[in-house]
Amino acid sequence: MVDSVFNADSVAVITGSGAGIGLALAQELASVGMRVVLVDNRADLLEAAARKVRDAGAADVMTRSADVSDEASMASLEAEVAERFGGTDILVNNAGIQPGSAMFGPRDAWEAVLKTNLWGVINGTRAFATRMIERGRPGMIVNTGSKQGITTPPGDPAYNVAKAGVKAYTEALAHELRSGAGAHLSAHLLIPGFVFTELTAGGRTQKPDGAWSPEELARFAMEKLREGDFYILCPDNDVSRELDEKRMTWAMGDIIENRPALSRWHPDYAEAFEAYIFGRRRPAHRNLGFKPLPIIWGRRQASERWALIQTKKPPHIRAGWRRQSRDSGGRLAGAEARPEPIGDRQEAGRSSRWGRGWTPPVGRSQAETQTSAGRCRPATRITMRATAPSASGRRVASVRAIRSFRSVNIGAGPVGYRSSFVASLFSLRDPKVKNFLRTFANRREQTL
Repeated sequence: MVDSVFNADSVAVITGSGAGIGLALAQELASVGMRVVLVDNRADLLEAAARKVRDAGAADVMTRSADVSDEASMASLEAEVAERFGGTDILVNNAGIQPGSAMFGPRDAWEAVLKTNLWGVINGTRAFATRMIERGRPGMIVNTGSKQGITTPPGDPAYNVAKAGVKAYTEALAHELRSGAGAHLSAHLLIPGFVFTELTAGGRTQKPDGAWSPEELARFAMEKLREGDFYILCPDNDVSRELDEKRMTWAMGDIIENRPALSRWHPDYAEAFEAYIFGRRRPAHRNLGFKPLPIIWGRRQASERWALIQTKKPPHIRAGWRRQSRDSGGRLAGAEARPEPIGDRQEAGRSSRWGRGWTPPVGRSQAETQTSAGRCRPATRITMRATAPSASGRRVASVRAIRSFRSVNIGAGPVGYRSSFVASLFSLRDPKVKNFLRTFANRREQTL
């Protein structure tokens, strides 16, 4: 049904099409030979816009100056389009403004934004949808929303409220159309990213590297419309779809996890949000670098079950860890609970820059069993052994884990040797865990 709309027999009406996204969408629709109606409240832009749309391939172009915030103006526009072309097949409610607003700023500023950005969409839909349903032809209504209507960042509350309303209205419209007599029509929510237009230019004359051009967005939107997507979530040169999805998921999580409103911008959740987005946390020492952390971390974590802490591995390590095989009872196989270290020195006997006789990391040795619920039960003692070359020959180092740990893996040898350290914890609230980490970190800081 969607593909049947994009043909030379269709009529497209685009509000806010004197420039920017609206004009780019009009040109894309014109490229298949449609008849296009350009609508803008700035009449001086329409003549130049009409030339561009004709050059793009439109079979016919009609221009009208109208105020989308005025219901009567939109009703009059619909009647003119019906008289000239017989009706409308594609309606794009794109007109919008963003003059800025403050929570307790002038009421006039709020009313202007809500009338254009929200009521403009409602007025356009109410004016055109009735005849579009009655005609019985395949068609679509596209409403331009915003990512700010989903994540609602601080700084422009009126704009956020309006665009959040557009999202809710378009979702309700889609349900109404598919559930009733308008099943041959579809509704779509266009969610632009950072697009360089007059609305977002902010006095700049050159497009920022991170922004898309209106033409890039229009091509992307047309592709998604042909695929039948309802949410047309547009990336840009700075923000990928994956990052957008994470930001939106975090915003919804404020409700689910009972966090403060807009916790993404709350100072107490800054580190948690960064860890959630990037899977990383900032280093505690300049030599440690950025290290992976679980997606759920810190305050975002519903229950503090585990964390992953790891220092930078020396370049001598060529591989990672290998788990020791176990018997059916969950015990380590073999006579000894002896792990299998993978990393070794590239040149045995050579003095390491990290200390006299670098010690390779101890392999993971987790003497624990799985319960039926899938949770680990800690062992009373865990002894890990590894061999390492040194100036005095080969020696054996053993490390006994604290009972509270599920597993502790540290490099054999003195802490002064910058051996790899990995600790997997299942209770950050345990005082033994905290004391151990604090002591270990202090000793490392003295040797770094």
